[in-house]
Amino acid sequence: MALSDKILGGIFGLFRQPLVSYCDLETVDGSSLLTTKGEYITLIEIHGSRRMFNAGDVDAKVEKLRLDIQSGFEFQGHGLQAWFATDPGLIVEAIATHLAGPRATARELDINLDDIFNERERVFPKLMRWERCFLVVWSRRALLTRDEEKIVSAEQTKLADGAPSLTNTQNIFLATDLLATKHTAFVARVVTALRGIDVACDELDPRDALRCIREAIGQTTEPHWRAILPGDPVAPRLPDGKPKKGQVDFLLWPSLPSQLLADDAETEGMRIVTMGAYEWTTVEITVGPEDARSFSELVARMAASNIPWRMSMWVEGGGAILAGLKSGIATMLAFDPTNRAVMRAFQNLRHLKETTAEVTVRWRCSFATWAPRGERAMLRRQAAILAQRVQAWGNCNVGLTAGDPLEALMGSALGLAFGSTAPSGTPPISQALRMLPWGRPASAWRKGSVLFRSPDGRIAPYDPSGSGRGAVFTLIVAPPRFGKSTLANAINLGLCLSTASQGTLGARLPLIGKIDVGDSAEGFVLLLRNGLPVERQNEAIYVRLRFRSGYEYNPFDLQLGCRHPLPLERSFLINFLSLATLSQDASVGFEGMNQFIGLVIDEAFRMFSDIGENVTPKVYVPGTVPTIDAYLTTNAIRIEATHPWWWEIVDVLCARGEYELAGLAQRHAVPILEDLISAARAERIRGDFSFRGKETSETLAEMFERYIKSLIREIPTLNKATSLDFGPARVIVLDLQEVAPSGSADADRKTALMYMLARHIIGRNFFLHPDYLVHVPEAMKAYHAPRFREFKESVKRLDYDEYHRTKASPFVRAQVVRDLLEGGKHNVQIVVASQSIEHFDDDLIRNTNEQIVLGARDDKERETIIKRFQLSEASAFVLRNRLTGPDRNGGGAPFLMVAEVDNAKYEQMMVNSLGPIELWALSTTPLDVHLRTRLYSMLGPAEARRRLALVFPNGSAEGEIRRRRDERLTRDADQAVIEAGVTDELAQDIYDGRGIAIMLRGFEPQPVRQTYREAAE
Repeated sequence: MALSDKILGGIFGLFRQPLVSYCDLETVDGSSLLTTKGEYITLIEIHGSRRMFNAGDVDAKVEKLRLDIQSGFEFQGHGLQAWFATDPGLIVEAIATHLAGPRATARELDINLDDIFNERERVFPKLMRWERCFLVVWSRRALLTRDEEKIVSAEQTKLADGAPSLTNTQNIFLATDLLATKHTAFVARVVTALRGIDVACDELDPRDALRCIREAIGQTTEPHWRAILPGDPVAPRLPDGKPKKGQVDFLLWPSLPSQLLADDAETEGMRIVTMGAYEWTTVEITVGPEDARSFSELVARMAASNIPWRMSMWVEGGGAILAGLKSGIATMLAFDPTNRAVMRAFQNLRHLKETTAEVTVRWRCSFATWAPRGERAMLRRQAAILAQRVQAWGNCNVGLTAGDPLEALMGSALGLAFGSTAPSGTPPISQALRMLPWGRPASAWRKGSVLFRSPDGRIAPYDPSGSGRGAVFTLIVAPPRFGKSTLANAINLGLCLSTASQGTLGARLPLIGKIDVGDSAEGFVLLLRNGLPVERQNEAIYVRLRFRSGYEYNPFDLQLGCRHPLPLERSFLINFLSLATLSQDASVGFEGMNQFIGLVIDEAFRMFSDIGENVTPKVYVPGTVPTIDAYLTTNAIRIEATHPWWWEIVDVLCARGEYELAGLAQRHAVPILEDLISAARAERIRGDFSFRGKETSETLAEMFERYIKSLIREIPTLNKATSLDFGPARVIVLDLQEVAPSGSADADRKTALMYMLARHIIGRNFFLHPDYLVHVPEAMKAYHAPRFREFKESVKRLDYDEYHRTKASPFVRAQVVRDLLEGGKHNVQIVVASQSIEHFDDDLIRNTNEQIVLGARDDKERETIIKRFQLSEASAFVLRNRLTGPDRNGGGAPFLMVAEVDNAKYEQMMVNSLGPIELWALSTTPLDVHLRTRLYSMLGPAEARRRLALVFPNGSAEGEIRRRRDERLTRDADQAVIEAGVTDELAQDIYDGRGIAIMLRGFEPQPVRQTYREAAE
């Protein structure tokens, strides 16, 4: 630094100005801020790019952005300040803020997930980073012509004429329609241009803008702070001493600088500024980059250092004037070799403008970093890292210009004043636009109950409740062991902790039904069950369906009190029986069979109803349901008929409000499978279908009867009154592992039937609607009206996993597509997951609005996914190269999400990063599940998860179990027996704190679970 620079710096140090002198903000006018000079300011928050892009995409986006806004920079007047900050110190608070909503929902649900939330608050800050980005649009008085300037000055003088002196309050006489109109038009153009290149952004109103400016100054988050603005009620302030004549400042709104700048600042030497709780230093770009690079490259370079830093980049009009001045000087001094090079550079700029019609702009860029007071060594290290990384960003020169370090620091503040102390460059506007921070990955949601992250650590909230979308139709593709089930469990848990739990009847678990083949969702259900109070644990149920006693389910069950199925229930029965009567080698039913089945169903319900002529209702048999017998006896209820019908019992119990008992009685009043044979033999049915089919010599009635008898033999649990009772369950997972075989046409047909039945079991109430009350008996409308309304308004989720099992069944697939088409009207979310893109039909893909891809089996499948999902080149690159499965060192499982939210398409690579406790809770690996189950029974769920996380922090004990198994495996040994023994031994080691679990010695067990209500009492 030259001696004159040192002297100048010392002078600035001696004559320090108060901090408020660096803030030009004065007041507001409509949707904009105003400065003391009458300049207009608007803050635009940049959330980032909705879609990933490659180098070619950047060129196209920059060119489009240039064409849209460059006319605003041909002359002086308009300016942009791009401001970006990231601070590891704020991530803990940011994570806590994101988790506040799910925590509150858990409290309202009275579900204890403290170990999960506490772990997220420990783990997420190590993997994620807080960052914010703004674009500040300035419109200065230079935009006005001389005549317009005269008009504006006259207007302001007239407005202020006779007004009291306003020195320490906000001057409300600076507004001018002429400049406001120009500013509003330019802001709209900038916002439209950004959205035109898929950048998500929001124009902030003045209150939000001022809060963001205040937060940026102190590096805090203050969501509840509000600026006091003209029109707001304000408490009078007593002036110091006797007020001067006409002084009214203390009765009006405090000045904006006094509201925004609460701390004072001190400078030390030429580099250090102490302000608030931090010491700061500034790094400026003294010579712009040789090769203009995108801002994302700089963020990627800085990410590994994990230091706090911020950037302020200025782009202003009138660069041609500055360039011309510098070019002239360079021409005069052309005898100096260095200046000849500068002159050639300006000649190149002139040539570029002449050949491309690009304007040159004035460009300045400065950076700052900070550390807690007293951590001077840390601050120097951070400044060195920052300078090094910035210098490598397209080969810049960096340093600190002579002058006041506080002025340099405040020049990198957000929206306080126009300009910066950094030296000016005059690049073409395309180069300046390329370096603006618009390319960070944007999440479709600002908040959500699930927190993913970008690969470089930016928080990516995900809202599974459906905000921003009229319907949620999700398709998930992943090969085995790529994290599909864990991701699905995390999203379902997030749904339980989202606004979907808030309904007309208060906080309740959302209705989630999942059809699975295997126990991949059992951990999710256990997490809910064990977190709920004992008396409510039946709200979450996992059931492995079996063909044996205790698992009977009659598909002909009705809504309570109804004698006939609702329209959607009747449609299901027709589809189910059409599938059951389908030939093994056919995809289309016998001619006329669908119509025949519809008539048989109607006849069966008519025959066994108690309403109408020639009916044969089922007779009540004491001893069938002992609880009903006991109730009738205890309450001395007498039925007039000698042999009462079950329907009479149902009506009596409903009239007395005993709806649960009435439901048990109704199960014995409705038809069962074998009753269809009697209905099919009815003359009114046979008469119209006496012809014999082409495929066989049988009539439709005979053929139908043969298939029904076969179905009863194959699945006898369908031919009895329902005993599979889910009671008040709201989260139901049905595991079809034992009832969904594969390997033959007959097995595929049986699997399809079970998928259809499972969908009916868990989803029959999902599509209820108040309009269906017309099909309900008058006496039961008061009971069903609130039920139908709640089901209509509640968020429901119908989850089909292992969808490849339905490949041979067009009936099941047609049902899923119908659910997709109908789901939006009924607030039903549909999720379909499988291991390969080949398992999904075009109709299904076309109707989904969210696709999640965790990987592919081979290159051929990758190319198929790219084509069928119509992925961009950037997304295709991610699929081909970066979706490699879960990181076993705790980094998480990467995935590609394509989603349509708020009528915009998002394509982002994200990572599902869970801590070891949550990984153990949601684990789907069979060996880990067995170990978890053993320890749950030995230690209780929370303590078991805590110990497992300490012993196996990567979320799996599979490697240790296999190692022990291999040590004991002999030629004649039974591997399954050895694995079970090894699992028991490892569980005992963890219980005792020995061997591999020796680190558990000294850890105190966690307290027994309390409900939130008990803890409060």
